[in-house]
Amino acid sequence: MAHGVNFATAARQTYAIIFGMIERQAAILSFLKVFRLFGFIFLALIPLLLLMRRASGGPSAPMH
Repeated sequence: MAHGVNFATAARQTYAIIFGMIERQAAILSFLKVFRLFGFIFLALIPLLLLMRRASGGPSAPMH
């Protein structure tokens, strides 16, 4: 309203700005949750790496 628009337009613009801020914060939080999930999965798979056996020293299949 200080910039010369009526109350309805000013309210709509304010709601749009607040909605954009909430969307950005939600996107950051969801990225953080996925990043943490992948981190926990990675940490859970490290013991499986230690349990895997190396291939025997015999002849290997030819590679292309």
